[in-house]
Amino acid sequence: MMTGLLIISALFAGLLFANDVTCIAVHLGNPEYASVLIREEYPGFQFYTTDGSCFSYGDQSSRFGNPNYLSGLYGEVPEKMGLSPNYGWGLPKIMIVGANGIIAGHSTVTSFYDALFGFDDDYGGERSSAYSKSMKALRKNLSDVQKGKYAKALPESKRVYLKSTPIGELEPYRGAKMDKKNDGIVGWEVPDVSVYDDEGKEHKLNELCKDKNVMLVFYSMNGLLRKTSSKQDGAVIEKEEYGDKLKKPEKTRAQMLEEAESLGKLAQALAKRSAMAPRPGDYGKAVAVLEVAKSLLEGK
Repeated sequence: MMTGLLIISALFAGLLFANDVTCIAVHLGNPEYASVLIREEYPGFQFYTTDGSCFSYGDQSSRFGNPNYLSGLYGEVPEKMGLSPNYGWGLPKIMIVGANGIIAGHSTVTSFYDALFGFDDDYGGERSSAYSKSMKALRKNLSDVQKGKYAKALPESKRVYLKSTPIGELEPYRGAKMDKKNDGIVGWEVPDVSVYDDEGKEHKLNELCKDKNVMLVFYSMNGLLRKTSSKQDGAVIEKEEYGDKLKKPEKTRAQMLEEAESLGKLAQALAKRSAMAPRPGDYGKAVAVLEVAKSLLEGK
């Protein structure tokens, strides 16, 4: 009887472990820009930054109607994590990783802001349909890894980066290979890339994900260095600049809810609804992917 109870306890403990999901959020770009985020609104998230060396590139060349180089994100983390221009999606991005270390799925939309307002196929048409499909796929990926149903690893021969130039160098438009099927790096082990904690200590992302079900979130609080080329030659950078630092909301959601308690019933209901609504403006767009990640973890 005691042996039976021990077996049941072990299975139950294993089930709890399997259901657990760790959320790791990685900020791309200048680490100083990440400080504007109100982290306490994302309980349980583990936050990391990059070294700030990645950048966003835009090519204004009009020769023959085609650009000289692919526009998008460059640098170790975006290129190795399938966020480079060859993969077409960039930021923001959510990835689901099983406890076997294999990437099980990823988002396939370029913005999560509209998704927060509940747009569906009947209301938003084709564009909203893309959000709906991406969210549905992410929920399934998440459910599968929680049940211990992990993605199979692709053969080594198929884990080939599409980018032909070295990390950090621009990718020529002519002859570039593109991820037309939106496969990303699904079926790959999490690449060995460096991220940093609040004390500046380096960590390897694949080690942080080891033996855990993980939701990886890549975002930026407008912290990417933007490089813009000339119209004559895409290799000549005419402008390098950071965007304006985003303004942190004056009040946290907790403060807004606390203030609502002192109001009348109707005003209280309206204030609470406002407190839980998506954040507006540029700050709201930057944190939208974190809001979606949080709702996925909460099973919404």
